[in-house]
Amino acid sequence: MIDPNIRRNGIGGSEVGALFGCHPYLDEFAVWARKKCPEMPQPEASARMMAGQFFEEAILKLYAYTTKRDVEYFNRTLSDPERPWIVYSPDGLVRGERRGVDAKLVAWDQRRNWGYAPEEIPEYIQMQAYYYMAAMDYPVWDIAAMVGDELRIVSVERLDPTAEKAMLMRVWEWHQRFIIRDERPPIDGSAAAGRWLQATFPHHKRPDLREATPEEIVTLTSYAQVRFEEAGVKERKALLENVIKAAIADKEGLFWSDGKFTWRRTKDSTTTRWEDMALGILNQYVPKEKHEELLDFYTEPKPGHRRIRFEHDHLRAEEAA
Repeated sequence: MIDPNIRRNGIGGSEVGALFGCHPYLDEFAVWARKKCPEMPQPEASARMMAGQFFEEAILKLYAYTTKRDVEYFNRTLSDPERPWIVYSPDGLVRGERRGVDAKLVAWDQRRNWGYAPEEIPEYIQMQAYYYMAAMDYPVWDIAAMVGDELRIVSVERLDPTAEKAMLMRVWEWHQRFIIRDERPPIDGSAAAGRWLQATFPHHKRPDLREATPEEIVTLTSYAQVRFEEAGVKERKALLENVIKAAIADKEGLFWSDGKFTWRRTKDSTTTRWEDMALGILNQYVPKEKHEELLDFYTEPKPGHRRIRFEHDHLRAEEAA
């Protein structure tokens, strides 16, 4: 089983790509936050992520059948005894060979990112394989990717010693700075950074405004400019959407060499007004003297959260116009 305690103290193969800026769903701040702030609320695993986990063993069995190799479903978390900051959780290991296997269930909308050679698969997946080979001293690592109904097996060879040393040095330095020495990566625009800020600073004093520093004024001015541009982009987007919908008229949509634009009607559905139903039942079947007691029983506090309110003279003038 995956051991969260081991993962928390080191850098895992699925996280390496984030440190090199090539992971599409994870960045340095998110890696730092999940290790230093494990109590911070995390988003629930998506159905796509859960499917990938559940199908790992099945994909490995298909890989074994296809390649005639004897594969052990590993799925355990290890750390290098001499380099404890290296953490690895291979999906499978080939018995009798120094070869590992990672199983990937590729969603249909991601199939364009997956080919048949190492340079034709996502870079962060390549990085994961390089990292595992460095950890286990293996010369090759197979990526078994289920793309639709096709199993694509991509063999990734180990990096040359110079490149591997540079990769591991980057990971070690990051681990030293942000895990051992308790530095914090720069705040970025990720969802993880937003969750960390909300969890770390949930309350504020009131009133407690302070004058912005010159450096902060530069940031605030940039933010104001982004808000101006955002308003213009939203207006332009609405205009273009209406022009396109007028062109589509009673057709389903348009397509061209780069993609398609559809304007479809959703299926009719029904909705239940649960609050109205509850009030109706309450008034019809419950004595009035019991109303207050029931309301108290089903009422619970809803914690507030901090949100942005931005005022700017130019924005006010724009809104007034």
